[in-house]
Amino acid sequence: MYWLDIFIVIVLALFLFSGIKRGFFCEIAGLVGIVVGALLAISFSDGLTRFLQSYIHIPSSLLFVVSIFLIFILCLLGSKFLAWGLTKAVKSTPLSSMNRLAGGIFSLLKGIVTISLVLLLVLLLKPFLDLNSYVEDSSLGPPLRSVIPGLFASTSFLHPDTEDIFDKVKSAIKMKEVVEKEVVRPAQEVAEKAKKIKVPEFPQDEKLLEGLKELFSRKEKD
Repeated sequence: MYWLDIFIVIVLALFLFSGIKRGFFCEIAGLVGIVVGALLAISFSDGLTRFLQSYIHIPSSLLFVVSIFLIFILCLLGSKFLAWGLTKAVKSTPLSSMNRLAGGIFSLLKGIVTISLVLLLVLLLKPFLDLNSYVEDSSLGPPLRSVIPGLFASTSFLHPDTEDIFDKVKSAIKMKEVVEKEVVRPAQEVAEKAKKIKVPEFPQDEKLLEGLKELFSRKEKD
């Protein structure tokens, strides 16, 4: 097994065990808290800012930022408290095992999506830092890298006018390769050639220099 495959397996195992330990309710609560918190912060931050202006006398721009963070943090805390309550409620029931199993599966899927995103970013770095060969040589790299493009394509009905994400990545890579070939490399070659060019050194005539100095000194005296 290639070393990258071993690394991927270890990362996925950590996601799996973390999900089993935390349970499904805690895993889903973290995701829901982030999404709902972001939506509510965007929707109600203006209203909360106007309300707080009557009690807190600080610049409105700073108070707006405080409102966003306050709503977001409250949503996260609320979702975690709800998850804690549900986890405790099913702890002594047969649903406890299902909660842990579902948490492991959900966390594993989250790990797969995360690794897919990282591998896509590695592909984008190709013109600058070519790590793509390591991904291609592994057994798990290519199939995992295609997860996010596959999800994007399977939900095309939600964004029919959007170009496929994998095509976007390929276009970006091709553009960077063209820039490197047509601009960066020729500029580097010109710079290397310029370094090799020897500038001729002209011999200095001491008598001529002394004569010029004497001439300038006379003009200054006049």
